[in-house]
Amino acid sequence: MKTYLLNQNGETIIKQKNSKPSVQHKNTLENKLSQRKMSILARKQKEIANQFPNFKNNTNVVNIDTFNVVRNQLPPDLKYLQKNNQKKLIEQIEKVKRDITNSHVSKKDASKLQNKLFHKLCKVVGIRDHPLGKSIPFDKLNDPLVIKELYELQDKLKEAFPSDKLTALHSNAVRKQSFPGVNIVRQIFKEMGYKLKPINISEGYLGSKKLLRREYLIQKIKN
Repeated sequence: MKTYLLNQNGETIIKQKNSKPSVQHKNTLENKLSQRKMSILARKQKEIANQFPNFKNNTNVVNIDTFNVVRNQLPPDLKYLQKNNQKKLIEQIEKVKRDITNSHVSKKDASKLQNKLFHKLCKVVGIRDHPLGKSIPFDKLNDPLVIKELYELQDKLKEAFPSDKLTALHSNAVRKQSFPGVNIVRQIFKEMGYKLKPINISEGYLGSKKLLRREYLIQKIKN
């Protein structure tokens, strides 16, 4: 680049300046990929910022805390879901098997099976004769050994009684229910036409506290 100047004597002076050529960035494949990554990252940050407005994001820095929040809000582990679905599927298959088996059993045979299992259940809770008018102590129905014996009959009871209606016959009854022993006896007795009426029997006082013992009186259900 040349510049023409005049000195004090009127002479022309030529001043030359070498200017560096402007550097032009080549639009290489590497630059394109880098720009694309930055664009995707910026878009993801924007989406996260919209979902979690309380978190501040820097446009150039990934906010790790934000990603932790997103990760913690993901659905349960896939293996857990598969295990649950598999368990439900097995229960449905077992129910279909029982329905098919029960459909081929006559009412007379079903009634025999129910009576047989009912008498077994009565023996477990200490009733040897006809149950009407008898009583069952709550402590007995809450005894872990008695509960174990009652639920050893569960699979056979499912063949004779409607397990979809009776919650005590569900596979998770012992874990889920507060008093599984009381529930299985009450529900089977109800299917056989009896009800358990709770009664409290006084056993005196311990200081100022009244001592009560709970029992269940067996009564006939009126039609």
